[in-house]
Amino acid sequence: MERYKKLEEDLREAACNGDIDVVLEIISKGINVDARHAINGWTALHWAAKRGRKEIVEILLDHGADASILTEKGETASSLALTAEIRQLLGGGEMNGSVNESSLPIMPNYIKMPTLHSKEYSHTSNGTLPRRQTQSQDSVDELVLKVRVGNGDPDFIEIELPRSELTYYSLLRVCCEELGLNASQVLRIRKLPNTMLRKDKDVQRLTQMQELEVVVTPASLKHQPNGYKSIQLYKNQTILY
Repeated sequence: MERYKKLEEDLREAACNGDIDVVLEIISKGINVDARHAINGWTALHWAAKRGRKEIVEILLDHGADASILTEKGETASSLALTAEIRQLLGGGEMNGSVNESSLPIMPNYIKMPTLHSKEYSHTSNGTLPRRQTQSQDSVDELVLKVRVGNGDPDFIEIELPRSELTYYSLLRVCCEELGLNASQVLRIRKLPNTMLRKDKDVQRLTQMQELEVVVTPASLKHQPNGYKSIQLYKNQTILY
């Protein structure tokens, strides 16, 4: 129970700070996106709206966040929203300019001591998500992904996708170039273990070092003894074991 409470607090903190990767990682663990703070009643959606984190708001809504939940003071996420665009996403409502974080009945540590950098989370044996300082996410120009061909060579290679080009077409093009494939051979791109990528928004949600699998036509596999061109031909690629 304590572990889930900690993850719920981590989700609110990540939403407040705009850490997209952390929000997605915590949500993937099945944490309740509508978890309210025990004292002030704020949810991750309240914090994302208050801090103007449009992408976080969209992610939370896509994962079923309830925009009608009220804080202990009776505020909706819409009434706390920093921008008109976010208020529209949340279904409208008037901006409450009098809301002041210092008036909260309890001040979370991440508001008392806001971080200058985004946080990188990693798994530990007890399932918690410890924090360590890392480079600001906004300064990272490339998304590094691990890619392989389904039913082919089991090794992954690393590819880089410019954050300015996080589209499905760009991902398909880079995968084909690095794996020696033709786009006509590709049936789908799968985010492991079992999620099919279909549109630009799916690509924009990918996290650093995400494992992907390019599923190709059976005929494509027959033409190569290892399923496709051996990655040993790509001397400048890093092989991950």
